[in-house]
Amino acid sequence: MRKQPRAYSSILLFFAIRAFSARRALFAATVLVFSVALFSCSADFSFGGSVSEALAEDLTSRYVFYALNPDDDSETEYVEKAFSIGSTLDMTTLSFSDISNLRTGYTFTGWKYYRNPVTLSTEVPDTCTVDEDELVTAITVTPSPESFVAVWTLSYDDYGTVSVTIVSSDIGITSTTGSTAVILQADSGYESYSWFIDGKEATEAVSGTSQESETLTIPTASLVSGYVYQVTVVAVKNGITYSAQVQVEVSE
Repeated sequence: MRKQPRAYSSILLFFAIRAFSARRALFAATVLVFSVALFSCSADFSFGGSVSEALAEDLTSRYVFYALNPDDDSETEYVEKAFSIGSTLDMTTLSFSDISNLRTGYTFTGWKYYRNPVTLSTEVPDTCTVDEDELVTAITVTPSPESFVAVWTLSYDDYGTVSVTIVSSDIGITSTTGSTAVILQADSGYESYSWFIDGKEATEAVSGTSQESETLTIPTASLVSGYVYQVTVVAVKNGITYSAQVQVEVSE
């Protein structure tokens, strides 16, 4: 019978140890949670920067600005910049030197909307304000990524020349080169004229190109330096087809 109190004591000691261990485990867990929270607020994680930086990243949107249209030059230079969501960008904000100085001999005149890099939509969003020439005048930054293409004006005073070479011709061609455009004019008197650049309709091949019967006007600002454009005109008279092929190049 004397062993019974000793048995009760052993049981009580067992539960006391368990209770102490549970309290210690709870205390350790509390310290661990507190330490993780404190570490998260102050430490720089090697895989993503600090929490504050991650939050700042979430509150910005990245826009891409191309020096040339990627559809024409897949290796064109570009600048990617992050802007605060909800902010408004104007031409002062968007005239940054690291893109506007990329083309020697050209003057940067503004941006045109290119496309949404996710949806690939080329429709100008409501958050972009454009003028009558489709140049962007203001942007309200949203979480949606956007991309833009620089618009340039050729500075003839410090940049090369435009050369026009008639390769072959069934009809007469005259050319005029100026500071803003190359004008090609075929002989008059034909019933119809069709102009092509590099095998495409001229007005679609080079941005800003216009055609009026026997006259083709190509803006020099849209021409890529060093590239030779193959221009063809096809004219019809009395059921007979006549043509001429001309090369246009901007060189230093």
